[in-house]
Amino acid sequence: RAAETKLKEMTDFVSKTKELEESNDRLHVSLQDETEKRKAIHNTLEDLKGRIRVYVRVRPLSENEVKANYVSVMSKEDDRTCVMARDVATATDERDWEFDKIFYGSDVDGNTQENVFKDTSLLITSAIDGFNVCIFAYGQTGSGKTYTMLGSGDVDNQGHQGLAPRVAHEL
Repeated sequence: RAAETKLKEMTDFVSKTKELEESNDRLHVSLQDETEKRKAIHNTLEDLKGRIRVYVRVRPLSENEVKANYVSVMSKEDDRTCVMARDVATATDERDWEFDKIFYGSDVDGNTQENVFKDTSLLITSAIDGFNVCIFAYGQTGSGKTYTMLGSGDVDNQGHQGLAPRVAHEL
């Protein structure tokens, strides 16, 4: 009788194992389908945003610049518009430009390495999905290109890591 009971338990166990394997296979196929849907939706969203996006990051004045009473000639009008002040010396009128995103001010204002990465991280997802992606920094000497792309070089301060180390970590 004990042997029959053990045999029934083993048969039930094998049956449940097969059911779990079948369920696991169905879930795996479902996951693959959902992953493909996510990729398609993500890339449709990225296409709607446009193939080329232009972000601007305005470096805050350094301590030395503040001590020397320099003033920033750039201001942020809204999340997409950056304004250059009128220059009396050169008789240049105020000018404004529109961007996809503006990072302006100090860390307190949200001009952080983390926020720049968050805003560009969807491009990383596109790269992982197999699409070509290019991020480059352009600007005048001392404008913060290297800091934005690589960070401060302080390995102990993860908050100051640039895009490249964050992207490498993400991949």
